[in-house]
Amino acid sequence: MTLRRFAVDTTRALRAAARDFGLFVTGKADPALPPHRYRRVGAGDFRLMGRWLADLLVRNGLQPDHRVLDIGCGIGRVALALTDVLSPAATYDGFDVDGRAVRWAAEHITPRHPNFRFVHANISARRHERQAVPATEFRFPWPDASFDFAFATSVFTHLEMNAARHYVAEAHRVLRPGGLLVATIFLFDGSPSKLVFPVDRGDHLLMDAADPGRGVAVRASTLETLLRPHEWSGVHVAPGGWQSGGTFSVKTQDVLTARRS
Repeated sequence: MTLRRFAVDTTRALRAAARDFGLFVTGKADPALPPHRYRRVGAGDFRLMGRWLADLLVRNGLQPDHRVLDIGCGIGRVALALTDVLSPAATYDGFDVDGRAVRWAAEHITPRHPNFRFVHANISARRHERQAVPATEFRFPWPDASFDFAFATSVFTHLEMNAARHYVAEAHRVLRPGGLLVATIFLFDGSPSKLVFPVDRGDHLLMDAADPGRGVAVRASTLETLLRPHEWSGVHVAPGGWQSGGTFSVKTQDVLTARRS
């Protein structure tokens, strides 16, 4: 992690802790939501953003009885919203590198919704576990064809191409034939943007060579190397607006959908 990134993260953590303390002493803390210091999920209202993402998934094929995999579930922002979408017959499984976030979700969501389960993924990642397996070697801890629907929000925007290919391959393995994958990405086609990816790695670009996970864009011309045509059908990318003046928010990211062949 760069010194600049450390300073930014530390400042955010201190502000979040101060906000949590203020809500605690005034009695305004919402016990159904995680503390601000644990969230690490970007800007915007936590509950409203979760609902917006859940609606996005429904618009892209999520059904109430699906077996669902959340790749990079964080502290359960989308999971909380999906408790109002998925039926008791459905299942939700999420995993994340942030052990503290996963513990909070398991302790506060699963008891009320036993069909929602959370797993800590011991993957090496900046600001998280260091004694862990690389993302390029992590095997999703579920058998083949376990899910009808898999999604990843603001995950592929932080994975370099080798790790992204591996995650896509694992998603393909755990999805049933005909299952759906939905992911938010930065698909770079050369259009002007407020977001700058100056480090060219050929099939992908980085915001910062010293901190590769800060932001990753996939070059549009190489999308087929990420989702190979003989493995995926109906591949579609809905532009999110980040190349036309948008910000880093998940709301401006491109939305990738594909069906497992």
